[in-house]
Amino acid sequence: MKVKYISILIFLIMFLLMFSCNESDIGIFYGLKNEVKIRDRSLPNNVTVGSMTKIGISLYIAAGNVYKKTSKTEEEWYVIPPPSGFDLSVCLVSKGTDLYAIYYTKNNANKGFFRLIDGENTWTAINEISSLPGTIENLKSANNEVFISTRISSNIAHLYHYDGTTNFTQIISNMTGSPFDVISNGTDYWVSNYNKIFHGNSPIGPFTSIRSLEEYCEINALIELDNSITFTYWHKRNLRGYIEVIDYAGNVVNNNSVGSFMLNGLKLFTVSGYEFLICGTSGRGYYQLLNPSKTNIELQRPRNNVLSQNYNSAIDLQNAVVLDFFIDDGDDGDLYALTSTKGLWKNTEEGGFRTWSIE
Repeated sequence: MKVKYISILIFLIMFLLMFSCNESDIGIFYGLKNEVKIRDRSLPNNVTVGSMTKIGISLYIAAGNVYKKTSKTEEEWYVIPPPSGFDLSVCLVSKGTDLYAIYYTKNNANKGFFRLIDGENTWTAINEISSLPGTIENLKSANNEVFISTRISSNIAHLYHYDGTTNFTQIISNMTGSPFDVISNGTDYWVSNYNKIFHGNSPIGPFTSIRSLEEYCEINALIELDNSITFTYWHKRNLRGYIEVIDYAGNVVNNNSVGSFMLNGLKLFTVSGYEFLICGTSGRGYYQLLNPSKTNIELQRPRNNVLSQNYNSAIDLQNAVVLDFFIDDGDDGDLYALTSTKGLWKNTEEGGFRTWSIE
């Protein structure tokens, strides 16, 4: 009789577990019946993902919290505790085995610059930054070099190169505001800020302006493409987004109007031998172009194709503000889309097809 009661108890426990281990209160039987893979990716689906990087096999994102997981696994993202006295971060980069992040308090009254060694969970403050004028605001990297901007006033910012120890070298002093982007071809560096693009032949400069747009235009992202520089910008008067190509000297090679919306991050991504230029938009997901070149920059709204077999059904991504992209493991690797309030999206190959899913 006791055996019978134990068997009944075990059955009840298993029954409860099967109906509780799910993402949407439907139950595991629904997943088995409809061959739906059920997993908790552990990231809130409404977060804004400000930046993403990789150190070794570790992926990191800044999305209010700094989250980490192991690349190419189905493990959950988990939160790295913030530095004592700080709350939030949306900005991080990596250099070697070090992770760098700007943290701030919830009331934005205090900001700090911190280092984390991959594999550890304790942040170290980089106190030398306190000697710089202004308020630290933005952080980028290119070619394993770290760049950080400080806001001096509403219209003035400085840009510094950080060497990973104690040295900050000012490389641009006449920036308009602190948001910027930086790229490198391994030798030269290009920095975009507001309506200007700067060039330097080393990470510590000197940097000079090679392209200036009208004062009511704002550059959002840039890449090197076809031995030239391609960038997106927003025209604040006619409210349209543009993509432009310049040569290394700053001369305009090509320009194209994309639509009445802002254009954000740019990336080149190769899938099955096909090269795509992908571009984030403000509220329209991402646009793409097959086989881009300096004479071919006409971005188009994507459809189901070799890059994504399910884009037409990925409604939340189609309507998202896509801020930037991150590529894990190069050609045919995992492609991530960083969005504003729509979470982190992952494009990967599964069963011979590439599809988008939310993390």
